[in-house]
Amino acid sequence: MDVLGNRGKCAQPCRLPYTLLEKSSNGYNKLDNGYLLSTRDLCSLEFLPKLVTSGVTCFKIEGRLKSPEYVATVTRIYRKYIDMVINNEEYILDDNDKKELMQVFNRGLFSSGHLSSSPNKGLVYPIKQNNMGIPLGTINNYNANKGYITLKLQDCISIGDSISIDGENGSYKVSELLINDKNSPTAPSRHYSKASVE
Repeated sequence: MDVLGNRGKCAQPCRLPYTLLEKSSNGYNKLDNGYLLSTRDLCSLEFLPKLVTSGVTCFKIEGRLKSPEYVATVTRIYRKYIDMVINNEEYILDDNDKKELMQVFNRGLFSSGHLSSSPNKGLVYPIKQNNMGIPLGTINNYNANKGYITLKLQDCISIGDSISIDGENGSYKVSELLINDKNSPTAPSRHYSKASVE
């Protein structure tokens, strides 16, 4: 029997929008719509000790259609934690590592897939099918005349960062940051900042 792979030529039907219909006596009723087959990205860091000690000797990193930065980041972080398990070190997850993974690529934050014994009702993220980065903050005001948005930040931001806004397609590059109407190259979390984007 031959085993064939798609060799990177997947048409990605799981990332397409769908409408879920129910047939009734009156025709069809719409039950749901969106990216109904698009799963969140798997993050198995918390399960690595069990996986390694149960005999798993190889982990597949999804690199197809991903940037070299993504592959390097994921490889480095997973290598760190696999080595912790192999070397019998205390296994403590660093929140910054998970944040770094999320920033390099995530689709609706992360999922533990089917590694947990609990049902995974958050496996699919039907709202967006591509990278969404990390939550940055909320927009409090938009000044159309000056082209500024005022953000209440929950994470830091720097000039040159790319940001996207929920409900919009595409992304914007931060070209200027103001804190208390003074230019700044970065803005820390928990501050109100004005950002000019292009």
